[in-house]
Amino acid sequence: MGYCKQCHADILDKTDICPLCRSVLEQTEERKNMYPDIQIRERKIKLAIRIYVVAALVLELILIYINYRTYNGTWWCVITGGGLIMGWLTMKLLAEKEYRYGIKTFAMVFLSLLYIILIDYILGFERWSLNIVFPGAIFAINALVVILMIINFRNWQSYISWQIFMILLSILAVVLSLLKIITWPYMAEVALFVSVLFFVGTLIIGGRRATTELKRRFHFR
Repeated sequence: MGYCKQCHADILDKTDICPLCRSVLEQTEERKNMYPDIQIRERKIKLAIRIYVVAALVLELILIYINYRTYNGTWWCVITGGGLIMGWLTMKLLAEKEYRYGIKTFAMVFLSLLYIILIDYILGFERWSLNIVFPGAIFAINALVVILMIINFRNWQSYISWQIFMILLSILAVVLSLLKIITWPYMAEVALFVSVLFFVGTLIIGGRRATTELKRRFHFR
């Protein structure tokens, strides 16, 4: 393949002369693939994840041994192990192409919540993770849903299912408060109120598009 400096064009024919301006071509190597090799990139990502898994296993085994030899009443190695697992799940999630950024963001928020509950449990389970962080995460995700609806205003109705999920999660928080597992019921009740308020507001403002989305998602008639 040749390149013509006068025409600024690649000439694919086997010739030394430009068919347009008759200038002598500059010979270049033939480029068989004009696009990045996606498979090579995916293999590199998978290799990096496998290397992380091996390194994390070695590190966690070392930390378990140190925790065992210096045990003072707390198995803090479980916290480090949970953090390493969360790092692996995050890498897997970010490398996954089938999920949209919104789903990835929500999943990372829930992973963080579970990790915080684990930390609370290992440190004596004073329930600050359930009393404060759990309803706080519901507030944060509701706010995130509103932001995503504004940013993706052409397809805002696709986030209605997430609002319903937040209502269900808020109901779970209220049930846990009734069972005395959550000892500060106020934030759980406010989280439920906010989730229902956002959902009802979406239905009122969205009108027909919102009801159509509900029918499509849940096969209502």
